[in-house]
Amino acid sequence: MRTRHAPSATRNLAITRAGIPAAPAVFVSPHQDDELLFMGAAIREHVARGRDVRVLLIGRGNKSSVRTRPCLQEMLDRTPCEKEFGAVRDREFEWSVRGLGATPIIPTWEDRLDENAVTPADVAAIIRKHAPSGSDLKTVSEYGDEYHSDHFACHDAVASLFAGGWTDMPPRYYTLCFRKQAVLDAGLRVVREGVSTPIAPEHQEPYKFVNVEESRWGVGDTSVRKFFSAQARDPFSYRVVETEPARLPALTTSPREPVAAPRPAPSPNVPARARVESWFRVPDM
Repeated sequence: MRTRHAPSATRNLAITRAGIPAAPAVFVSPHQDDELLFMGAAIREHVARGRDVRVLLIGRGNKSSVRTRPCLQEMLDRTPCEKEFGAVRDREFEWSVRGLGATPIIPTWEDRLDENAVTPADVAAIIRKHAPSGSDLKTVSEYGDEYHSDHFACHDAVASLFAGGWTDMPPRYYTLCFRKQAVLDAGLRVVREGVSTPIAPEHQEPYKFVNVEESRWGVGDTSVRKFFSAQARDPFSYRVVETEPARLPALTTSPREPVAAPRPAPSPNVPARARVESWFRVPDM
């Protein structure tokens, strides 16, 4: 059974004099580079509003196939161990988050989880340990032909923390720019965020820069180069409206640009996990 939000109305939210939530905005990133590709422009927009923005990393980054690919072996003249590889990915993540203007939260290796071994309970425990109670949580959506089990775990952990009352801030969920049509086809509404704070080439640089002496290997770009190319053509964030509009946070200090009008309510049996092949295929745009 998928974790769903409680059906209650929006709870009372603490708002500052500037009209923004007092709680920190905590973006939960399953892996290194998800924060940029899914949520980068939204992170920058929250920073521009003057919010306390933090990005919490869940995975170790150690199980990526890039670690054993010939291109990396040839560059290093060896195969790095999982812990070294994960540390290099952490440096990419930290550089990326700071470049977006936010604060990176990188738990210890022991606190984090191997890729493809993440559960909602594990993610919820990490969030509880590294983010203050009542945080304004945001993470990846379960829609948009999503298939990655780690992404589902982060989504469900955030949803369960809100449903259980750990936070009063209704979560926000984001999809990749080239998956927005699949979300619309599922009957959900998509909202473009970061219209005034798009992702620029310098924001992608942490995942592309290569300098072996500095242990910069460009892992993110090597892993999902088509995703970075798609973002370069469409540099905004796309929020999936998974809850009824009445329960969305009152963040109205900058305009929102709907991608499309609301569609009918989605089927409860959207076979998102079954469409695995779409993860690897980026349409021309």
